[in-house]
Amino acid sequence: MDYTLSPEQIRRLDRSAYLDLLMTFPRQLGRAGQIAAEVSVDRPARPINKVLVAGMGGSAIGGDLLRTYLLDDLSVPILVHRDYSLPPFVDADTLVLLSSYSGDTEETLSACEQALQRKSSIVGIASGGRLAERAAREGFPLIRIPGGMPPRAAIGYSFAALLGCLVKIGLVNDRTADLEETGKLLERRKSSYGIQVEASENLAKQLAAHLFGQFPVIYAWAWRYGAVAARWRGQLAELGKQLSSHHLLPEMNHNEIAGWEHPAGILSQAVVVLLRDRDEPEPIRRRMVLTEKFLTSRAGRVVDVWASGRSLLARLFSLVYLGDFVSYYLAALNGVDPTPIESIEQFKSRLAGEDI
Repeated sequence: MDYTLSPEQIRRLDRSAYLDLLMTFPRQLGRAGQIAAEVSVDRPARPINKVLVAGMGGSAIGGDLLRTYLLDDLSVPILVHRDYSLPPFVDADTLVLLSSYSGDTEETLSACEQALQRKSSIVGIASGGRLAERAAREGFPLIRIPGGMPPRAAIGYSFAALLGCLVKIGLVNDRTADLEETGKLLERRKSSYGIQVEASENLAKQLAAHLFGQFPVIYAWAWRYGAVAARWRGQLAELGKQLSSHHLLPEMNHNEIAGWEHPAGILSQAVVVLLRDRDEPEPIRRRMVLTEKFLTSRAGRVVDVWASGRSLLARLFSLVYLGDFVSYYLAALNGVDPTPIESIEQFKSRLAGEDI
């Protein structure tokens, strides 16, 4: 279908001005890197043999992207943990990065208490809240990032703060060049995705039109783009208020592909988005091509979306940024304000107040 909403119609629906956050997003990576560089984060007295990022929602996805970005370079494993209780292997040789945009995420605060008990090396990333208070009381470093926005809009801050921490501790080398390339790339992309750009020239609007009224299914190469696929699904839900699913290759070829038979009515309304990289290794490229051929006769539509950029960081965030704009335009097509997340807030309120 054609994208028919005018910029004025989009702005009227966007009552909380989420577009402003999208347009200023490219600056986050550089600013967060500067903030992290100014924080006193000393190298731990004991050697670090593992890194755990504790967070939820928009505060955790930065950890997923960090893990992906450093998979080929880091000599110690990174785990992103989304729960109250830390795994038993977290000990004094573990660096625990507590990521909570608000500083009040209850699961992350629980992880903080356990990390303190186990004498882990701790660094917090927050805009304030109880995590900042705990850092001041216990004396562990806190990278304080700018507040006043939804956590999902602050992924650049959370990612770059986490990366900056690892650089200061000495686990990875300086990544300023990659951050600068990524910031410049996203600045160029925002000119292509803005609301004044017609749909015929605007990939984000085109993809939103494909997904409107359909069921989006996102597939990606696990090693490189698993975190990006999860980000797309999360943003389609939180901004677009639209349900979707995602899975990863090659695993998807060993199970989910068999499900593309029933129910036929839903499959015909599925739009498959394949997140692609022109540097895919040959085994993955072959799987992507064959998967696309297989799904073309079963799904309503299959679309390839390609990463761009020289560095892996730029390629990751080129797809993240596009997915954010797609979700924003999908919200407009769905006739909703992208910022409020009433279902989540209602659930949190009931969780805090109801005796179950």
